[in-house]
Amino acid sequence: FTGDLIIGNSVTSIGYRVFYNCSGFTGDLVIPDSVTEIGCWAFWGCDGINKVYFEGNAPSVTAANDYDHSFDTDVTLYYLPTTTGWVDSEYYDAEAGTWNGYKLEVWEDDTTNYLLGDADGDGTVSSGDAVAILRYLAAYEVENFVADAADFDGDDTISSGDAVAILRYLAGY
Repeated sequence: FTGDLIIGNSVTSIGYRVFYNCSGFTGDLVIPDSVTEIGCWAFWGCDGINKVYFEGNAPSVTAANDYDHSFDTDVTLYYLPTTTGWVDSEYYDAEAGTWNGYKLEVWEDDTTNYLLGDADGDGTVSSGDAVAILRYLAAYEVENFVADAADFDGDDTISSGDAVAILRYLAGY
């Protein structure tokens, strides 16, 4: 599998060994805010996943220093600065820059904060973002259009594929 793995919004829990030893992935992993628990070894052995992006508050995970950890220990977890349970929890080690033993970074770029998929800049990912992308592609003016957020599939271009990917994400596919 080449590209990012984006877990659907309908998923609330990622169970024991669901993606265990999935060495074929070669992209980033995006966990929606609906996920509250990630089981042990859920993504262990997924050598191609180096970055895990969380759209919501910190879920329950198995720590990196436990034998049954949820992710490979060399991944970096990224969180949105507006979410909780990361740096404000007992599992955060400020000196090491880790949460539950995993390296932790703020999810943002150097120039602006945006939510991936929030093409219309309203702070949420919705079908309106897919419409905003299509309007943008049809050369209509889109107020507050966020081009970086519109590139939902991460291929460095804005296309109808991004609008479809957002709709599939919202539908839980």
